[in-house]
Amino acid sequence: MKQKKFEKGVTLIALVVTIIVILIIAGISLSALTGQDSGLKVGEETKTEVNVDEEKNALRLAVQETMNSDSKGEINEEPFREHLDQHIKPENYDNFEYRENSKSYILQMVPTQNWYTITKDGDVLDGIVNLPMIVLDSENFDLEWEEVKQLTAVMRSDDGDEPITDAIWRSSDLSIATVDDNGLVTAQRKSGTVVITVEKDGLIAECVVVVKNTVKVLELDKTEYTIDLSGEKTLQVVGKYYPEDADTGINLTYTIADTSVATVDENGLITGLKNGETELTLSNELGLSTIATVKVVTSPTGITLDRESVTTTGSFQLTATITPDTANVNTDITWSSSNSNIASVDSSGYVRRVSSGYAVITATTGNGKTAQCQVTMKSTSHSSGGGGSSSGGGSHGGGSSSSGSGSSSSSSSSGGFFAEGLLAAAAGAVTGGAVFGPVGAVIGGALGLFGALFG
Repeated sequence: MKQKKFEKGVTLIALVVTIIVILIIAGISLSALTGQDSGLKVGEETKTEVNVDEEKNALRLAVQETMNSDSKGEINEEPFREHLDQHIKPENYDNFEYRENSKSYILQMVPTQNWYTITKDGDVLDGIVNLPMIVLDSENFDLEWEEVKQLTAVMRSDDGDEPITDAIWRSSDLSIATVDDNGLVTAQRKSGTVVITVEKDGLIAECVVVVKNTVKVLELDKTEYTIDLSGEKTLQVVGKYYPEDADTGINLTYTIADTSVATVDENGLITGLKNGETELTLSNELGLSTIATVKVVTSPTGITLDRESVTTTGSFQLTATITPDTANVNTDITWSSSNSNIASVDSSGYVRRVSSGYAVITATTGNGKTAQCQVTMKSTSHSSGGGGSSSGGGSHGGGSSSSGSGSSSSSSSSGGFFAEGLLAAAAGAVTGGAVFGPVGAVIGGALGLFGALFG
């Protein structure tokens, strides 16, 4: 009895081992069949949706590479087989056939047993497509607003392609694009996606059309920008695109060529860093761009003179200093005098005496910064002459001075009186000249002298 139980146990173990070996062999065979190391990869359930997607993607890749290798962008048998063998492996497809009349290929995938039709234009269609069929010259394309494009449809049969002239054309959304009875597609002023359908004798073909409004021109609000570091160091620039209602290519990018001179943020705010010149570029993802010049400068923030006040009897030089020392614009200095009849000043700051009196000399920068020097021009006559005149006048009026003293006083008085006469003549000449010109100057001088001598 024990012997029989032992024999049954051995038999059961042997059966389990046999099943495991069979499963292992089956797994190895499936791996070898599907080419796990290269080519098309499928799992144990060969007809799952995942495996169908994998084989269709591999087939489309082989088709696309075949078309890319052909100058006309068509499917030719020899390169097509090469790419099929590369991406799918020869053992994974069968029943490969070229149909001369329709210029199409058919094949069956071994793992899934699915059939596919590949047109000469590279379309991968499920199953063996029975002819006749409608074929469009384009399956998808883009249009700009109000742009037009002609679609052409042919009826493909075993006898070849025949033009279709009486098909029914439809648009899935007339607000985006319309199509006439001859297949002329017209984009409207609205962006979106529309399906254009052509139908004849119960056969249908479709084309997907994307309508978009694309930026054609980029523009900056100026061709040149200047930032003055002595004032506001930032500047907002404005980038524009046309058409203004575009919906494609509207993402703008600002860049600065030399970021040591200035920087710019994503919104077009420029920040000046140091004196110099660089370029600002406005661009978008479509490759459009426009350029403007950016100049960073520094104006004077102040100006000083080497002297704030001067008392003198002659001419002298004033020297101006501008701050900051990095200033490179508006640095020209304009000199002026509050009274040029007392003191004049030239373009270099040299002050010339005209007559005695008071004047203010001002230095002004190009951006209006000023500095001043107060000037007092003293008389060049001697004080002893004035005293003698006073003494002589006293002696002459009283008549009681001694002769020696009177002689000295008379001499001093005469010298002072003569000097005053000359000053009076000069003043009269200046006044007469200012009013009546050269003749007035002569007359004024004479009258001044006359008045001094006999007044």
